[in-house]
Order: sequence, then structure tokens, then C-alpha cells
Amino acid sequence: MLDRPYCEMTFVGTNANGEKYIEMTIHDLDSGLSNITVLQDVNATVTGHIAGTDFTVGTTADVIVTGTKINQAESAVVELQITDLAGKITVCYPVITVEHRTVGQPVTNTHYNIPEAESNVTIKNGPSGIQSMEVNVNGDKYQVAGLQHNEQITISVAGKPLGSATVVISD
Repeated sequence: MLDRPYCEMTFVGTNANGEKYIEMTIHDLDSGLSNITVLQDVNATVTGHIAGTDFTVGTTADVIVTGTKINQAESAVVELQITDLAGKITVCYPVITVEHRTVGQPVTNTHYNIPEAESNVTIKNGPSGIQSMEVNVNGDKYQVAGLQHNEQITISVAGKPLGSATVVISD
């Protein structure tokens, strides 16, 4: 069994209005969920089962929370605190970044103060997407090559507490 609530980004997409969004799946198989609190929603609207209002306290079933970007040209951050009935807490901190670039002109985006527990980077490539990219976490470089159009992959990275992550997209 898990020792704390679990949060995973399970879907990245674009809704009918052209807005980018993510779905986070949350559950606790041990004591059950007590509360989901939005700690931060920068350039995002958070909907779904939050603050214990739309799910039965104690549920061990999956609970879905959606974060939708407001300004599509900017990054977005959603931070959730998930508490189970045993009082154990997980902080879920997905960062949504959409990058567009011109051929031969690398794009760099840096995110700061990412919680230590966040150790995955999910990349969703577009229909005419990139072939490779580099993710730099506190000086450790992770090369991602051979990306296919419309491919989604998740890579595991780890950094120092409250460190930064720099994503470089280039040829």
C-alpha cells in the first residue's frame, strides 16, 4: 500500500475553446482522501473535486482535478495539497508550459521553487513537433531525442529541494 496520497498528471490536451489543460488523478488507497486544497493557481482555472466538496470523504477511488490555462501564451502553475484521513499530505505541483519556436532559434524556459517531491517531466509533442530537447534540473542535463509527432512521454528527473528546472528546446 501507498504511505501517502498520490497525484499524477494523467492527461494533457486542448479543449474545444482552444485552451490547454491538464488533468490530475488523485487517490489514496490507504485511509482514503480527506481534502484537496488549491494552494496556487497562476494563470490557471482549477475545476473538479476540490476542497472536499465533490467527492465522498474517505474515498479510495480516483478523483480528477483539471487545470486550464487562462492566457495561452504564458506558462501556468497549479499547486494542490492532498490530505488523507490519516493526516498524511502530498503536494502536487504540475507546471504547464507551451513553447513555440522558429527553426534554428532555441527556446529556454526556467521554472523556480519546484517542490522536491516533483520528479517527472511530461512532454507532449505537437503535430509538427520537435525531434529533441534538453531538460536541465539544477545542472543535471537530461537529453530527450527521437520524439515523434503527437508523442507524449514522461521522464524521471530529480533535483535539489526548491531548485529550478530549465527546459531548452533546440534543433
